[in-house]
Amino acid sequence: MLLRTLRLNSLTTHYAPLWAELFNPQWSGYEDWANPNWPVLSPLAANLKPTWEYTTPLRTELERRAALVELDALVAVWLGITADQLAGIFKSRYPQLCDYESATCFDANGRKIAADFNAYGHGQTKQDYLRLLDHMVNPATTPPPKGYAAPFYKTEMRAAHAHFQARLDAEIAAGRWSPPEPATIEA
Repeated sequence: MLLRTLRLNSLTTHYAPLWAELFNPQWSGYEDWANPNWPVLSPLAANLKPTWEYTTPLRTELERRAALVELDALVAVWLGITADQLAGIFKSRYPQLCDYESATCFDANGRKIAADFNAYGHGQTKQDYLRLLDHMVNPATTPPPKGYAAPFYKTEMRAAHAHFQARLDAEIAAGRWSPPEPATIEA
């Protein structure tokens, strides 16, 4: 959770002291993205150094969205919320955001392309999304919108949740972590 949060927020040199204080050299050995179906992402912890550099923060729209999705999934697993419950919370409490996300894709270079102008990616026009829809219907004969590269991906909260739940279950099974006992209410 710390790695994703730091890489999302440490955007400028002003964060260098915080990055240096919280950096963990073990990240590169065990931490990567939860969803292997996001092949255009650079490894999450590769080439990170104890000193902040311009490449330290997540900069592409896909990297940033993937980190946000994974943070939501991590917190849900931590709180004991199932993937179905998390999806239900997302749909019921944030319906407009849910609609935006359902009509948002990322191209092979990590560029965001969305249906709603409130969620457009950097430099996107309305025509770009319409051209994407045409491309998705017939990719063999219709090229992707200019400036975008196929294939196109969506970020998937359920896949991230499944990954983190499996990691937690493995730690419990190996005896390296014990879930807290439920609180009892005294009469």
